[in-house]
Amino acid sequence: MVTTEALAEVAAYKRRTLLDHTIVGVPLLAGGVLRALLSAAARPFRRHELGWTLHQECLLAVMRHVLSARDLGVWRALFSVAGGLVELPGQVRTPIAPGSKSFWIALRDDLRPASPRGALTIAFVHGGGFIAGSSLHYVGTYDVWLRQLAARGIDARILSVHYPLAPEHPYPAGRDEVERVLSWLVHESGETAPLVVGGDSAGANLLLASLARLRDAGRLPAAARPRGALLISPCVDLSPESHMRSASAAPAAAKHDYLPAQHVNELVTHYYISDKDSRCPYASPALLPSFDGLVEGEVLVVWGGTEVLAPDIRAFAKRLAAADGSGSGPRASFYEAPGQVHSWPLLLLPGVERHEAPMWAFMERALGA
Repeated sequence: MVTTEALAEVAAYKRRTLLDHTIVGVPLLAGGVLRALLSAAARPFRRHELGWTLHQECLLAVMRHVLSARDLGVWRALFSVAGGLVELPGQVRTPIAPGSKSFWIALRDDLRPASPRGALTIAFVHGGGFIAGSSLHYVGTYDVWLRQLAARGIDARILSVHYPLAPEHPYPAGRDEVERVLSWLVHESGETAPLVVGGDSAGANLLLASLARLRDAGRLPAAARPRGALLISPCVDLSPESHMRSASAAPAAAKHDYLPAQHVNELVTHYYISDKDSRCPYASPALLPSFDGLVEGEVLVVWGGTEVLAPDIRAFAKRLAAADGSGSGPRASFYEAPGQVHSWPLLLLPGVERHEAPMWAFMERALGA
């Protein structure tokens, strides 16, 4: 249950004027920019220990400083800027129904492959710690993905799934909405192209939990199951026993990841879910007794080697691999990108394209499965 204090914080956040937002946000942004400038000034004398470009180092320094504020408004502002200011002329966005905040995102007809080898439908659930983000905050990334697939002769479009945010809408509201959209997609949308589902961070949690609920209710027969699931930096264990909740971040993650390790636990328990509910497998899908029947093809898990959630993701990957090896779960593959941070494939950071090959190979396998 969300605390009275959290709801009071929401009320205070909604009463903020533009001046209030400026007073809170400008010093944080200035502090982040100062850290980035200090990094830039030191560059002639040292190389980044993880091999990051100066662009990557400066951008992540700003993000790390801004997100270190335990402020709902600041978190939401950062995520909204990521997508709300982006208008891409080569992209077509269409709501799945009048008034819906879930959008189909596709390339303009002249940018799609003229003679495609095949088509894919991709449903993706955004992250944001269950408290921030929207179905439009990865539109720049989706544009890159669609162009990459088009270059490979794959005609794809992406359903970017909207869900309500905590603390106004705590667990299980977001999960229930994702489940509703997925049910519509597999049973009512009329889509005929092979389906790949995906999500990052909190979105991967909601995606897996929704698939499990559909499966357990008998609403995910083999013919309706996705060809594959792409889980990017999945936040799939919210229980008090998880590494995220019970231990401090590894030194590398605490130093390099933009997610503030000291606040992640607080955000989950303060804004989203109670300890009791967090042990439910539909809230922490890493605890599902079985992964069988969630997808008809393959699960690919991708994460960064220096991210805060890495220990829990590795434990989840170990369970998936065991299920795959025993024949009691889907095919599973994994890629831990050395030196990369939380949800790195979504951030359009310079240099990360060299780590993306496993994702495109996964899409190729889904197309040909």
